[in-house]
Amino acid sequence: MCGILGVIGKSQPTRSQIDKAIALIANRGPDHQDMVNIGTVACFGHTRLSIIDLSAAGNQPFQFEHLTLTFNGMIYNHHALREELRGHGYEFSSSSDTEVLIKAWHCWGQNALQKFDGFFAFAIYDREENSLHLYRDHIGKKPLYWRHWGDGIAFASRLDAVEALSQQEALRKDAVPWLFYLKYIPAPMSAVDNIFKLEAGHHLHFRNGNTMIRRWAKTFGLHDDGIRPTTTSAEDVKTAIVNAVKKRLDADVPVSTLLSGGLDSSIVTCIAAKMTKLDSFTLAIRSDGNVLQFDESGIAAKTAQILGTRHHTIMLEEADALSSIDRLFSQVFDEPFADPASVLNHLIFKALSAHSKVCLTGDGGDELFGGYRRHQGHLLAHQPLANNMLMRMMARLFGPILPDLRDTPILERLRLLKRYLMALDYAKSDGRSWLTREDVGADFFSITTDHRERFADYRHDAGRNMDPINALLSLEMIWTIPGQMMVKNDRTSMDVGVEVRSPLLDHNVIETAFCLDGRQKLQRNNGKAILRKMFHDELPQHIFNEPKRGFEMPLKSWLAGPFAHYLDVVTAPDFLNAVGLRQEVVRSWVDALHSRNATTAANHLWSLIGLKAWMDGR
Repeated sequence: MCGILGVIGKSQPTRSQIDKAIALIANRGPDHQDMVNIGTVACFGHTRLSIIDLSAAGNQPFQFEHLTLTFNGMIYNHHALREELRGHGYEFSSSSDTEVLIKAWHCWGQNALQKFDGFFAFAIYDREENSLHLYRDHIGKKPLYWRHWGDGIAFASRLDAVEALSQQEALRKDAVPWLFYLKYIPAPMSAVDNIFKLEAGHHLHFRNGNTMIRRWAKTFGLHDDGIRPTTTSAEDVKTAIVNAVKKRLDADVPVSTLLSGGLDSSIVTCIAAKMTKLDSFTLAIRSDGNVLQFDESGIAAKTAQILGTRHHTIMLEEADALSSIDRLFSQVFDEPFADPASVLNHLIFKALSAHSKVCLTGDGGDELFGGYRRHQGHLLAHQPLANNMLMRMMARLFGPILPDLRDTPILERLRLLKRYLMALDYAKSDGRSWLTREDVGADFFSITTDHRERFADYRHDAGRNMDPINALLSLEMIWTIPGQMMVKNDRTSMDVGVEVRSPLLDHNVIETAFCLDGRQKLQRNNGKAILRKMFHDELPQHIFNEPKRGFEMPLKSWLAGPFAHYLDVVTAPDFLNAVGLRQEVVRSWVDALHSRNATTAANHLWSLIGLKAWMDGR
């Protein structure tokens, strides 16, 4: 909902550097931009998207006594905290959550973090201590980059804004493989040398030249003693979801929802529509007059009519999507990002921005409650039959060679079988097949040993004291949600002045859901079983009968048509040498566009095109 930046230390940026950095984050906060110098040793900047208290009293950076705050996010329980702080003698000049945050810190210090219910990335400078604190929320909904600069620290909401405050850095080559494995670069790495992402749920403290980074948020579903409580009922989870939606309707601007034909967005819209008059939005894209296969506009309109929302179907042409892609790669995303669904995200948020500044989504339901094919494969892997050598051999033999295509019903079934088998192999391996998603060819590059070991540590921590299903889902929370989903939502929405709120990723919903046994969430051929059971009587029945769809863009046809010219560009020797890839391997991806594994090849080439466009845009 905002953009933040700052520098602490003697190496202060010039005014032109600050102006450039603020311009780079201005799209994140089009309603107000400002900066403050704090003596000669610090400066903070902020760009505001006004959601709570639209007056100038909510502008930032915000100062109170010896504290200066620049804050991106929302504290949902700011009303209750304001009353609690009044009991401690604090007075307020605004109704903003920003003023509550800084005075909560003044009152309780770092213990205030345990009181905050919301999402955030913020920086607090304490003039008395000459110290800087950077924080990100549990799930990493808002970005925060940082670096050492001179004798201090520079930070910002965007990678290029950090560079503007300091200096531009070279491509970090050991980050490139992750783009092909995951379609994004995971924290704490960034795409360049010497600049890092603060990880979700982490705190950076800088004082007297010393930098300390620690995890302040506990692991989901575990008490401080590492024990997972199991007393949660389905009703507890439902109550947490309803409360999460209610909190996210708090805004001084219109709130809307994204409504697909799926279960998760229908749940969020259903709850919200009972509490307020609501606009809902769905996107459909036509190509030569025909709606593309991932279109859910008809189902969404039917659902909206039953739920009673004012529904909007945004119908765009495929040319609209194609014309936005260069800017998406080179400007909207501040580092390489290759999830093709970001194209649709950006288009729908851009259209929605004319009606609403806040949008609720159903994001996180699949990752939290087990809605993907890979989760079904993981479930199968923990059945007695799957433990024998023959089953594992079948998974490793047939998984890689089954087609990725979904052009016909038969190919679609084979594609789904491939996902089951690849997930089954992951569950009995070291996790590499889940990490890669598809085989990118271990013969031409590999992730460094340190990073592979770090992934193994994540998997071990995620599974501690958990059943196999919850262990996998907690890995999604630690790895996939912050690195992929939150990045996609944040960059595509903030570029057009829209704040995304995801009730199913509410901290209390996640905590409560991880207190359930995994078998309550995921059953054979019945993903998200507990969600279906909880809301069966409140949602239109056609929702439960619809097959799962995904935003899978027609990359193969795009690469054969409007983006074909990029294939020569990304196979050029100079470019491939610059990013550390062998030409013959990339040429094999181009050749594979006409094979049964065309989807895998198209995804790799899409990642490479994105990398090239990002580098050219620097």
